[in-house]
Amino acid sequence: MNKAILGSIYHPILVSKNKQSIICLFLLFVFILCPLAATAEESGFNIDLGRLFFSFSPKILEDGTQNDYSVGFFYNNALKTSGELRFRTINTSFFLDDDAIWDITDSMLSGSQEAYEVFLLPFNYHFFRTEYFSFSLGAGVYYNFNKTHEKGYLNDSTLYYPAGPDNYNLFKYDFSGHAIGPMADAVLNLRWGIFYGSFSAGIVPFFYFNQKQTLVLSPLMTPDSFTVSSGSLSGPYYYLNLDLAVSFNYFSLFVTLFNESSKLSYSAIGFGEAVEWASPDVTVNYITLALEVSVLINLGSSDLIPQIGYGRLFDTQGGGKNYFLVGVKKFQF
Repeated sequence: MNKAILGSIYHPILVSKNKQSIICLFLLFVFILCPLAATAEESGFNIDLGRLFFSFSPKILEDGTQNDYSVGFFYNNALKTSGELRFRTINTSFFLDDDAIWDITDSMLSGSQEAYEVFLLPFNYHFFRTEYFSFSLGAGVYYNFNKTHEKGYLNDSTLYYPAGPDNYNLFKYDFSGHAIGPMADAVLNLRWGIFYGSFSAGIVPFFYFNQKQTLVLSPLMTPDSFTVSSGSLSGPYYYLNLDLAVSFNYFSLFVTLFNESSKLSYSAIGFGEAVEWASPDVTVNYITLALEVSVLINLGSSDLIPQIGYGRLFDTQGGGKNYFLVGVKKFQF
């Protein structure tokens, strides 16, 4: 399961995080995937739940929650075509002081961040399928929503010299952004005895990005607040995800490697030479590399596996985080 992508690139100070909506997932599954999976019979329609595959993995992080959901359905018993929905929510809060804002020593920042990320793949074609190996290609739509709220203060006499040594300024920042675009996805699954591996790769060649930002610096700036909103075409965005697992009778060891890259163009909030508001157009490349290690206790058997466990996420952008995980999986083999 890939990480939250565009959600981590909107904000100039912090990597963003997000929240949960299982109701939205359920409704999308019922109204999009289930009708397509129904098979006609003389007595009416029958949905074969044996063709369902899914993975639910809620995580409790040190600074919030992260919820990963994946639900798919094979459209017929031939197990060649399927639809899939991947959904992620992240919700975090934070408090920082000492160099929190623009490396200013006397500053403080607190806030919250949330994001929703959707990968809707109504069509996947499985070219190869055996007991140990499967390969599929899919096409669909990618959508991301990201929201950030921050507040705090900063004190730096160099910002406005006549104010003297104590120049405290209120800092408030609000951001909301939407991104949507077409995507292509490929998945390779391997399973042999107690070993399991999955490699997925996807690309969003371009996406439409609409965002709105408001920054308040009072009493430093006149007027004390400035708002920038823009819509632009950005891209590309790609992700690579490698999952490896060794599953024993009572526990499993999971290792995940994740890499993503995105090119984003937007209007940012900036400052002119005379300490005045500005909105320069910028283009930025974002690259993320993450390693996730977890040990899970298996509470089930066969292809339906409830799991509970502990893990550690190492991220080059967000740093390391411990987490507690409770989930259930049903493989698509």
